Amino acid sequence: MHRKKVLIIVAAVLCLVAAGAVLFFIFRKVDYPILKKTRIGGERYIREIYPELEIRYPDVDVNRDNAECIVSDFYSDSVYGNSDDNSDTMRRINIIAYSMPELFKDKDIEKFSLRAANASIIIINDAANASIIIINDKRKTLSSEKNKKRRYTSKWVDVDPDNQENLKFYIVQSIPVRLYGENLYQSKEVNGEKNDAVEKINKCVIEAKLTYKDGREEQQYLVFSTASRGDVSPFSIYRADSK
Repeated sequence: MHRKKVLIIVAAVLCLVAAGAVLFFIFRKVDYPILKKTRIGGERYIREIYPELEIRYPDVDVNRDNAECIVSDFYSDSVYGNSDDNSDTMRRINIIAYSMPELFKDKDIEKFSLRAANASIIIINDAANASIIIINDKRKTLSSEKNKKRRYTSKWVDVDPDNQENLKFYIVQSIPVRLYGENLYQSKEVNGEKNDAVEKINKCVIEAKLTYKDGREEQQYLVFSTASRGDVSPFSIYRADSK
């Protein structure tokens, strides 16, 4: 009889512990983004996960020490490609397009390709000048939708050295917001969108694959440095070494 009581007490305690664990996972506060490592095509990628959004980009190691400046204080034009508020998650998805300077002026370069790494940034060769991306547009220039979550993956973009003026990089954001007025939302943090954009561009690495007219191939790594902490533009670009 005593043993039976002990077993009942143990079972009750285990049930309480299990119920507590379930409640903890239901009501716990999740800090976003959630970062997970993965592999795509054998390469290291980072999954940057938000409730309504996921961005996947390569994870590369570079040495920024003694980096060589190739573009100084470039003032970039910016366009809000989309701003989409979600009242369920109280977050705003932003896609902001920035113009890029001419990166390579060597006449011996036949072609090159670019890919953004280490941050939720995507390179677009916007030959059609379609600088505004409408997230809900059926064309979905950047995204494919699955389980109601938008997913963006940074991929290689081919560039003609004689036609670099259409190059843009798109910063993809998920910003926490709060109600401001009846139907208006604003960032919880003062200048939250700008601060997030500056953090992303300063983390970003642009991988460049160059092919020369004599058949030589070369890989370079480009990094950004903003002139201020409060705005993306102006920025400088440096050539860094891989680790």
